[in-house]
Amino acid sequence: MKTLAEVGEAVAKLRREEGITQETLAEASGTRQSYWSLFERGHIAEFGLRKLLAGLDLLGYEIILRPIAAAPTLEDLLAERRGGASS
Repeated sequence: MKTLAEVGEAVAKLRREEGITQETLAEASGTRQSYWSLFERGHIAEFGLRKLLAGLDLLGYEIILRPIAAAPTLEDLLAERRGGASS
């Protein structure tokens, strides 16, 4: 992922899959629900790392830094989590 909008879209997908509301993420990160809504829809220019990490922790995810050439796609990561192969 190379843009904040892509990260927001991925977080929205994970949040829905886990059955967690934006309100719950807001409580965990000390923000408002509207902040998460803007982030997930790609309508926010900046998003605090502490807030993102708190939300990801609640979702059961973490950020792993890798060289760009070695970075898997979101589909690869989700397939790995589910124990399958990506196409």
